[in-house]
Amino acid sequence: MYRELIGITALIAVTSHYIRNQNKRIKINEVKLSSKKIKEPVKILQITDFHSNKAIDILELESLIQDLNPDFAVITGDMAEKNLSPVKNIIDMISRQKFQTYAILGNHEEGEPHLEKYLKIIEESAIIYLDNKVETIEIKGNTINVIGLEHYNPRLSEIRNSFDPNNFNLILSHAPNLIVNEVTKDDDLVLSGHTHGGQVRFPLIGAIYVPNQFPFPKYIKGLYELETGTILHVDSGLGNSRLPLRALNPVQISLITIENERQ
Repeated sequence: MYRELIGITALIAVTSHYIRNQNKRIKINEVKLSSKKIKEPVKILQITDFHSNKAIDILELESLIQDLNPDFAVITGDMAEKNLSPVKNIIDMISRQKFQTYAILGNHEEGEPHLEKYLKIIEESAIIYLDNKVETIEIKGNTINVIGLEHYNPRLSEIRNSFDPNNFNLILSHAPNLIVNEVTKDDDLVLSGHTHGGQVRFPLIGAIYVPNQFPFPKYIKGLYELETGTILHVDSGLGNSRLPLRALNPVQISLITIENERQ
């Protein structure tokens, strides 16, 4: 009995340590893409689904980001929960970097009681908030349309006449399943979050549950090529909703490098 108790205690301790590391130790997910619309390589940092994660060391995250040296960054929603202190810390950190950052909201912000306070944090930062808006940027000879959509009321079809489709079109949509049927062949890349990669993943079969994609999740984590040829990237993010539980799926940020298709 005593040995069994020791064994159970040790198992609980090891499991607890593993789960804590899955929520704290940040993975760098590097993605390589190519496009005929891109002249010189451009690096995009994607940050998503922080969910006020107090386990994340913001200074460590800042060091990782600076080492990656992106050309610009995007935040694809669900950074905030009721406790806004960790959110202000990460937004302030991102805002003081030398690159420009563009942000959209997720379902844990739109319509929530802390929405106005979170928006005030964004407004007081150097981050550009896109709510069904487009920001056209010039980077390294590339012209890129950064198209940020609302979560509950995306209006992609309505804002198409406000940007040149011949530019590289980058769409920010929090939930991947809400955008996949709206893209056209002019849309080059969609960046999403929301799914947390399923949070708990199993060997060989991966995730079995994803919000809003029950019971058979399709867009969970990683790269997908849609029927239009558009590339969708779903990032598993830096935090969790409800339970702080992850397995075989550490918190992460993504660096997406896009090169000329001929290189």
